[in-house]
Amino acid sequence: MRLLSLLFLLLLGLCLDCRPTAQAATPPRVLVPEGARTEWRYLDDGSQPPATWTSAAFDDHQWKAGRAPLGYGEPNIATEISFGGNPNAKHLAAYFRCSFEFAHDRPRCGKSSSRCASTTASRST
Repeated sequence: MRLLSLLFLLLLGLCLDCRPTAQAATPPRVLVPEGARTEWRYLDDGSQPPATWTSAAFDDHQWKAGRAPLGYGEPNIATEISFGGNPNAKHLAAYFRCSFEFAHDRPRCGKSSSRCASTTASRST
């Protein structure tokens, strides 16, 4: 019985040592700053963009460009977009793209490697 109690305490001690440690909360990172610091490409002519418009490789240089905030009919709009020529039949959608870069914080490690490296990527949306 004494051996069983000792084994139980040993296992309990090992389990307590394996508890996950509390990590400090990291503040969210801003990928796309608000306001006029960000330039957007946009399509506001009532047409639908090609299916590839969300791809980072999509060439949006034919689209209009403007600083945020974008819109119409509101005060403090930096870039006014078109709603169409008829206020009673406004465009149903406008499409917006903004490029940004981000670094992946979680290291990618091989199972047999003790060295890790962060990856860097860029994406347009």
